[in-house]
Amino acid sequence: MLVTALTASVVLLIAANLGFMESSRVKAESGERTSALMEGVMRIARESLKSRDELMLLSYLKFLMQEYPEIEIAAISREGHSSVLGEIRNNDKLFYRTITLTEANAASYRASPSPAPDTAQAAATSAATTDLPPDTFTIQLGFSQTLLQQRIRATQLALWKKISVIAAVGLLLGLAGSFWAGHLLARRRCI
Repeated sequence: MLVTALTASVVLLIAANLGFMESSRVKAESGERTSALMEGVMRIARESLKSRDELMLLSYLKFLMQEYPEIEIAAISREGHSSVLGEIRNNDKLFYRTITLTEANAASYRASPSPAPDTAQAAATSAATTDLPPDTFTIQLGFSQTLLQQRIRATQLALWKKISVIAAVGLLLGLAGSFWAGHLLARRRCI
């Protein structure tokens, strides 16, 4: 009985530890995914700036917004002109990632948590800065915190289900092994 309890404790502790470590990894990967999206936007913005083709950047951002629904709004400002893609849905709190890119390829990238603006035009206005030199892009993407959290929770739930199944199989095998070993030990004592 002691071996059975010890086996169950070890399996459950390993499963819990693995689950919490993997949950942390899922959160970290979500942040890395957002950063990778921004790196892609920065590369396309550089190419767009070099070729003086603003439609290249706009079409890429439109594609990204279709593929990644957590991007609710994209505001682009260049030489005092602003373009806004998307709209704020669900009155959700957004957090913004901003890229400022000049023609000299000196790009800066920053994450800036901020409350959701009342309108898409307010997002474009906040992305536009008046003291930027010519041939400078300012790109601001608004990510839905709710959708990002839902994606993380769904991934974590699937992960916990897999870990639970593996732990249950391990627990059953451990219990069967401990009963078998107990039976062998009890039989040898009797002889």
